[in-house]
Amino acid sequence: MFICPHSCILQFTSPSLLTLYTTFLLICSTKLNLFYSSTCMLGTGQAGRGMDMIIFNYVLMCLIFGTTFLAIKVGIDASTPPFFSAGIRFFIAGLVLFLWMVWKGKARFSLLLQKEMLISGLCLTFGTFAMLYWAEQHVSSGIAAVLSATGPLMMLLIQIIFLRQKVTLRSILGCIVGFIGVVLMLLSSINISTDVWWMLGMGAILIGEIGYASGALYSKRVIQNMPKASPVALNAAQMIYGGFSLSYCLYLQRMCKWVAFLIEMRLDRFFT
Repeated sequence: MFICPHSCILQFTSPSLLTLYTTFLLICSTKLNLFYSSTCMLGTGQAGRGMDMIIFNYVLMCLIFGTTFLAIKVGIDASTPPFFSAGIRFFIAGLVLFLWMVWKGKARFSLLLQKEMLISGLCLTFGTFAMLYWAEQHVSSGIAAVLSATGPLMMLLIQIIFLRQKVTLRSILGCIVGFIGVVLMLLSSINISTDVWWMLGMGAILIGEIGYASGALYSKRVIQNMPKASPVALNAAQMIYGGFSLSYCLYLQRMCKWVAFLIEMRLDRFFT
C-alpha cells in the first residue's frame, strides 16, 4: 500500500504542505469510494463497463488512500501537532466537499444542524483519527495500517455481539483474508517493540477502530433514514464536525498542559 515515490517526496515536504497533501488525498479517496460503491449498483446491461470501472476506481482509491498512514507518520515526525494536523485535514476536506454539494444543489446548509451529523463525526472522524494520529507518535506507519485494517472485523463483532445480527460465513472469511493480505503486504515494515508507549499506541488504534465500526454502522442507519440526502453531503458534514472536534481537542490539550504547569509552579512555591 505504500509507494516509494510518495515516501521520497514526503521526506522533503513541510508540515503545512503535508497537511494540504493529506487533505487532497482525503477528498479524492472519499469521492472515489462513493463512486466505487455506486458503480457496483449498475444494471446487467452495463456489466462489462461497470466491472472495468470497479477495478479501476478500486485500484486508484487504494493508491491514493494507501499513502495516508505514511503521510501522518511523516507529519508527526516533522513535529506537526497531531490533533491540529488531523483537524485541519478533515475540516477543510469536509468543507470543500459540502460547499461543492451545495453549489451543485444536492445539499442544504440545514443538514449541518442535524444531530446525526455530529454523532457520526464524533464516531467516524474524531474517535478514529484522534486515536490514530496520537498513536503514530509511538508506533510505525506499518503497524498503524495493519491495526486500522481491523475495522471490518470490529464491525462484524459489533453486529454479532451487540446487534444480534446474523453474519454470513462469506463476510467473515472476506474480512479475515483481507486482514491477512494487509499483514503480508506490510510485514517487512512492521517493527515490534515492548515499550509501554508502543503498546498504548496499539491499544489506542484498536479503540479508534471500534469507534470507526460503530460510526459506520450508525451512518448506514442515517443514510437509510435520510434517503433524499446525498451520501457525499452526509460524509462531508460529519467530516466538518469531526475535524472541528479534533482541532478543539488540541485546544483542550494545551489548556491541560497550561493548568498542569500552573499547578506545578504553585506546588514548587508551596514546598520552597
